[in-house]
Amino acid sequence: MKLKSFLLGLVASCMLMFAAPAKAQLNSTCFTSHYSKYTTMTPSADHAQIVQTVTVSGYVQTNTHMVYHGPQVGWVDDCAYMVASMRTATHTLSLTNMLGTVGGNYSQGPTPALSNQTYTISVTANLTPGTPIDGTTDGNVICIVAGNIFAGGLLHPQLEGAGTYDQATGAGTPNGTFMGDPVYTYNVVHYCTNGTPDYNPSTLDVNEPNAATDRYFFATAVLFRFFQTSTWSVLWPTGGATVYGGSQPSEPPTPCTHTGPQM
Repeated sequence: MKLKSFLLGLVASCMLMFAAPAKAQLNSTCFTSHYSKYTTMTPSADHAQIVQTVTVSGYVQTNTHMVYHGPQVGWVDDCAYMVASMRTATHTLSLTNMLGTVGGNYSQGPTPALSNQTYTISVTANLTPGTPIDGTTDGNVICIVAGNIFAGGLLHPQLEGAGTYDQATGAGTPNGTFMGDPVYTYNVVHYCTNGTPDYNPSTLDVNEPNAATDRYFFATAVLFRFFQTSTWSVLWPTGGATVYGGSQPSEPPTPCTHTGPQM
């Protein structure tokens, strides 16, 4: 058997991102809030760690609202006073970024209310195969004049490092080369000893000198879900990563990652 993972070189560009739109509580006539919250989760190349990043960014747009107040006064911008107050006001951005016991609550500010704002916090947590890790993310913008002008919405992702033993159901299909070794795509089924695994791919890309004759594989992945009763989805890799490949099954067979419910 040879230790090899075809897709490890691609992991730097693989991440999962969730975005939340702004929820403004400003006077909607005089101001328009353009804030967003983004959460990204990126696994390390060896699946041993996960990096979770939370970003809140945006700005407040000022508007004019011309109202006719009669012949003595004429047209007046009814937003002028509130806009003038906002020009001297400040905002504070607050974030929550937790992965297991890592991370916490963070804040940036006060900063000028009418400036472009960006606040980013990343935390890194270790992944123990077969042990789900809970995450929490949130983001808010607090205005000294208008109060909470943006609530990004709570996310509670759960992540897991998973491993599965698979066997080919037939010959592999040639799929080019990578780093000088052939790549073969196999249709596979698991041969786990403890039921359907959390990670249960139907195909694997195998990249090693003996890829054409491999029939048994150990594949790993990073999984995510938002509820403990939900099935797992694959964060990385989308095509399956073969860590071990060989012509004979592993001895002795090892239970696969199984926390359920399965895909």
